[in-house]
Amino acid sequence: MAGVKRVENRSWAPNLPPSGLWVAVHAAASFHPSGPELDALRSAWPAMRSLDAYPLGAILGLMHVRDVLPVARCSADPLAHGPKCWRIDAVHRLEVPMRGVRGSMGLWPAPASL
Repeated sequence: MAGVKRVENRSWAPNLPPSGLWVAVHAAASFHPSGPELDALRSAWPAMRSLDAYPLGAILGLMHVRDVLPVARCSADPLAHGPKCWRIDAVHRLEVPMRGVRGSMGLWPAPASL
């Protein structure tokens, strides 16, 4: 939620309205990147702290998806590996992550309290 990552990689594309779509960002209950994925994160975000410093299983904030492109059209971004690249043009980080929110695959309704 630092605004460094400009692409969210997914295998599918959501139905986006012309104005884009605000999506709540939910951190997985576990996260263990390694090898090239972790190297790409550290290269794009040199100030990244230890992975243990970040909350898991919580809503961290919102991101605005402006459009979705095939990975071939996102090759300038080192974090793009697709196959679908959800291009992010704005983020809003919650000051306090919303913990205790169970995630799910795909898009799902955010809690009303968000």
